[in-house]
Order: sequence, then structure tokens, then C-alpha cells
Amino acid sequence: MAPNFDAMTLVQIRQFLRDSSIRIPARARRAELLQIATSHGIMSAPKDEGVRRATTSSGQPKTSTEKGDTKPASNSGMMTVYDPLRNIPTKSDDVSYLQANFNPASLTIARLRNISAAHEVLYAKAQTKNDFIQLFLSNIKPRAEATIKAMAAVKRIDEGIIDMRP
Repeated sequence: MAPNFDAMTLVQIRQFLRDSSIRIPARARRAELLQIATSHGIMSAPKDEGVRRATTSSGQPKTSTEKGDTKPASNSGMMTVYDPLRNIPTKSDDVSYLQANFNPASLTIARLRNISAAHEVLYAKAQTKNDFIQLFLSNIKPRAEATIKAMAAVKRIDEGIIDMRP
């Protein structure tokens, strides 16, 4: 069934596209996300589409025992769109917030929001600075050491291509 983008929040649209293995820019707005979805052939269902599909021609709800109601999903086994890579900051990025003794209270809400987005932490329910600080401490701080190690493993070679192998 086609999604109803009109009824979905920005976070839900973003998650739907990620689940569909579609790359999206980190700071894409609703219009850009909808354009990306339509360019990949995903059309939004009209508002009454779900109701129309869920009932038969007589107006009665469909039963799940109707023939052809359940079909196994076709799987070609080949993926055409790759999953996006996780964000690994470069050595030139300001990553002072990854240090062990960093106090996240010194950052503004906007900076905490940007850091959360860069580390792919959902922050839709965060309302106050304390909420963002708790998100930082529970999601970003535990992964800080691994992120620093990943940054150290990135080596630039003469051709300008980054070699990620250890």
C-alpha cells in the first residue's frame, strides 16, 4: 500500500525513505523529501485511499481470507541502492564534543540538534536543552571512543581517495 505522505511527519517520511534504502540529504526539508520519493517512483496515496482499499465494493470491510489477499513479496536478491554510510567526521571537523571530559551543557540547543542529526540520533521528542543533553549523554557519548578510533583509521593517500581499511 502506498504511504500517505500528507498524514506523515517529517521524521516518518525520512524514516520511510531510509527503510526503502533511498539516500537522503541530512538537512532535507519536506518538499525535498517528497521530490526524492517521487523521483524513485514512490507516490503518495490520496487521503481516502486507505479507506477505499480496506473496504469491498459493498462497503463491508475486507476479510483476510479472500483469495489473493496475501502474496509473498518478490525479491530479486539484488539491491540497486546502497545503504548510506554512517557519518564519520574527518580530522578537520570540530569534534571536541567527543572528548571524555566534555560538558554538553556548554553547547547551544541548535548545536546539540546539529550534532544529534550528524550522528543520526532522532530528537523529535526533545523539547528543552536538558532533553538534548540527555540524548547526547545516552546516544553520542557512549560511541565517542569508537568514533575517534574510526577517525584515526581514515588515511588519505596521494590520489585523494580515502582508504578506510585498517
